[in-house]
Amino acid sequence: MFLIGGGTAFVEKLQFSQNASAAPTTLYRRMFNDTKGFTARQGMRVFHAPGHQSVVASAASNPDGDDGFQFSAFALNASTGDVLWSKLFKTETGSHPYALTLAENEDVVIAGLAVPDDRQPEGRVVRASINNGSKIWDKRRTDRETTDYNVECYGVAPTPSGGFVVTCGDGPMTPPRSFDCHERTWTAYLYELDGDGTFLWATNLTNASAAC
Repeated sequence: MFLIGGGTAFVEKLQFSQNASAAPTTLYRRMFNDTKGFTARQGMRVFHAPGHQSVVASAASNPDGDDGFQFSAFALNASTGDVLWSKLFKTETGSHPYALTLAENEDVVIAGLAVPDDRQPEGRVVRASINNGSKIWDKRRTDRETTDYNVECYGVAPTPSGGFVVTCGDGPMTPPRSFDCHERTWTAYLYELDGDGTFLWATNLTNASAAC
């Protein structure tokens, strides 16, 4: 689920009966409103990790006393909903997760954006251990070498080779007046990382030609 503003992230497990008109039974609901020094404000995605008998969730979270969002992830016991671990993957100036997937070994992979001090947002992908949430690698990605362009990543999926394809939007949030129509138009930006987080390739799938 996704809440705009001051919401609270949660995971809920439901059981459905053979009666299609019957309401499902709630087996458990876990609210992430105060977890080890941070509050999970916006729940993003939930994945089942059957090999580890757990459920993994990601959220945009606030460190206590801080208004900025940060990447976070949680693992729950799939049967009871008990929290196995919770982690905050903090950056100096904030970051916002938008997508979650699992690696071949069920490690947690989160994609979104990070906000550096000196430029527009850039793509961010974090891989963390399914066993305890410890960060394995943390990678950033920009497209054009200018402070005017954002890279905001909204999707991540595993590849057959053990890597990850990341899908993003790429364009200027506030275009300078000198930009022409082509420079002002956002594109779909796609890139791949291998399982170690090494960059392999990138492409812009759309361009401004049709709009301009």
